[in-house]
Amino acid sequence: MTYVTENEKKIILSDLLISGDIKKEEFKTIVSKSKELFGIGGITGCIEFYNDYSVSNKILLFLIGKHFAKLLNIIQSDRFTLSDISDGIYVKITSITKPLTSLTKENIICKEKENYFLYSIRDYKINEIIDKIYSKIK
Repeated sequence: MTYVTENEKKIILSDLLISGDIKKEEFKTIVSKSKELFGIGGITGCIEFYNDYSVSNKILLFLIGKHFAKLLNIIQSDRFTLSDISDGIYVKITSITKPLTSLTKENIICKEKENYFLYSIRDYKINEIIDKIYSKIK
């Protein structure tokens, strides 16, 4: 009888991992569509919206833009407090709590607790989100 080694377990279990890995052409398409939705400040990482969006979509695009800014090494972290998000999308905190809770429950964004709650985009959802928002403006 043969037993599974620890390394073999890891290899087999890796099939369960949700990956943010995407193909180069697919990533280029996401960036191309994103350029029509928002821009990223090259020094500050501020997100500038190019259209009028719902609060939920502003939250999503803000978190996606900040994720990209982190990949560009413009900012250190792509996890943000409620206040950071509110300030970044120019919407009062009281107006973003409900959409933020809904997006968290839908498993589109991640909510982590440290000293306070931090929110981030689930990177494997970015393509789907960008496609959905992009299709609304085209």
